[in-house]
Amino acid sequence: MMMPWIARTAAVGAAACLIAASPAFGQGAIDASGAMRIGSVEVRLDPEFGATEAGRKFEADLRRGLGVFPGRSYSALEIELAVARLQNTGQVKRAQFHYAFSDSGSIALVLDVLPPDRAAPAPSWTDSLRLVDEGGRLLKLRLGLKGATAVSGNQWFANGATLTQYNPRGRFEGDRGPNVILDLAPSIGLAGALPLLPGPGSPYLYASTLYLATASVGQDNNRSDTRTTGQWEEAYVGIVSSGTTESGLAWRANLSYGRQPYCIGNGMLVCQIASSGGDRGADFAWPRWSGSNFLKAQFRLNQTLVEAVQFEPNDFPSTHTKLAGVNIDHDNGRDFAAGFTWLEAKRGELKYFYPDGRSYQREGLKVWQARAALKAPAGQDAPFAKAEYARQTHRDFDMRATGWSAEGGWQFGRVSWRPSLSWRYSATTGDDPATPRYERWDLLYSGNDIDTWVQGQLMKNIHYNSNVQVHRILARATPDPTWRLTGAVSAYRADTLNNIGGVISTLTGPDLGRELLLVAEHFASRNVYWRFTAASLWPGSGVTGTLPEPAVKPWLVGIVQFNLSY
Repeated sequence: MMMPWIARTAAVGAAACLIAASPAFGQGAIDASGAMRIGSVEVRLDPEFGATEAGRKFEADLRRGLGVFPGRSYSALEIELAVARLQNTGQVKRAQFHYAFSDSGSIALVLDVLPPDRAAPAPSWTDSLRLVDEGGRLLKLRLGLKGATAVSGNQWFANGATLTQYNPRGRFEGDRGPNVILDLAPSIGLAGALPLLPGPGSPYLYASTLYLATASVGQDNNRSDTRTTGQWEEAYVGIVSSGTTESGLAWRANLSYGRQPYCIGNGMLVCQIASSGGDRGADFAWPRWSGSNFLKAQFRLNQTLVEAVQFEPNDFPSTHTKLAGVNIDHDNGRDFAAGFTWLEAKRGELKYFYPDGRSYQREGLKVWQARAALKAPAGQDAPFAKAEYARQTHRDFDMRATGWSAEGGWQFGRVSWRPSLSWRYSATTGDDPATPRYERWDLLYSGNDIDTWVQGQLMKNIHYNSNVQVHRILARATPDPTWRLTGAVSAYRADTLNNIGGVISTLTGPDLGRELLLVAEHFASRNVYWRFTAASLWPGSGVTGTLPEPAVKPWLVGIVQFNLSY
């Protein structure tokens, strides 16, 4: 049997974290219907025309009109509406876009442009989804389907009943497996844009709605009952305007409100602002990404973006959090990017627990973060580097938590498959019981993809992105622009043995474990994305020492995911 003191401390820690609000991480897939971070924008013209002075001016005008800039996250819908505006101004006869995997693991947006004097291509079936497309007005039917099937073995190291006993997503009662789950998440909605004034420079009113259903059949990481749900994923309206000053500065202003997705930088603070799993199902497909009552005001001047936001995350169970703040991003589109974020929790019921039983709420939390990146030029053998640092304090009590990461690597841009190799160290503080100050990092709505702030495909279930130090070696290759291969090895250590707020509240040692991750991704088209994942997690002594049953085998998982978006 489990030692009584271990049982008590595990229960306190699990209850503190999981009853108040269970942090959750998506499975790390690029979302073909949601926001993607664009690393570069490529405009493809007729080679002869593109090489002329008129062609270069035409391309520059197109880039300004498109309004999609490197270093920012954009949804497919945002890009589609921007392309529709380009066509409706008469600048182009037809413009189509797709995604490609670029150097150093970034996503490239490729825009194929047909000038006005060329014949239009034959229509495709997706053109029928445009219910209205004339005079600058666009109304489009949105259709989507996200899905995942996963096969897991030795989940929770055969200690699921203990590790999930307080989890609001459900208590795992399955066996060692193999266990299979199927998630499906169909969606339907409408999106449109309308010019507010006559003429090509008119500001546009735009809006989007998307209703999302989910179904889960089989054994996921918590539950095995069949679940079906439905919820509005998106419902927002906005106004966007852009232009060029007399001195040649390009500007763009955007104001929007409603239920919509949002991500800052590499997702250290904010990215996954909605939860899946549990009663909502679709834990592996992870279709929800949008927060509610989201007010966003943005202004961009050339390569610098300033935005003010206020929103309520759609977490489960709800922590009734409201965040507000300012974000600044600069990306020169070539080799340098930097950003700064300041956030404050205007409301929030998530509790921070001291070892002596005292607790405080998230409301009053203050966060600032700075980040910078040096990028390797496309097609070159060159180094690249990234760094982030953030600090958290609180209005009502003595708190100082820190998180940071540093990454360095080399891109082999001149050889076949354009491989890259990098090492990354990241750390978030835990609470030291020997000090009166509270130091445990609040992970907020951290996330994004597997090579940023999702700390492992499986480890994130055992040890969240707090009180952890991670060494990660990542290798990546791009056989062609539609395929990307990634392999990563990560080693995890705890910052402190006091882990109240985690699944295990008192660790027996700092060694948390090691994980091997293999991922293959494929853009079949801009509307269809596939992802294939295999992962194995070996627990360290800091985890196994607290478990009632031996954990001598790794936790294994294989996942196939797909995202269809039209």
